Amino acid sequence: MAMPQMLSATAAVAFLVTQMLFVPCVATVAAIRQETRSWRWTGFSLVYLSALAFAAGIAIYQAAGLLRLGV
Repeated sequence: MAMPQMLSATAAVAFLVTQMLFVPCVATVAAIRQETRSWRWTGFSLVYLSALAFAAGIAIYQAAGLLRLGV
């Protein structure tokens, strides 16, 4: 029951979006490495997914904040 006191609904949705887009599990990273045969592409995919996840979470949080101010 402590979670509602820690996160607002807006922050919870932004957190959920970030987690859904975040870096995949270790097995997926290993599969990317095996398929591409390159640590460069593996690293790129990890950095890209991390940046995408954080950007989406921030965008969702900011958009929800703007919608709340407009009401």
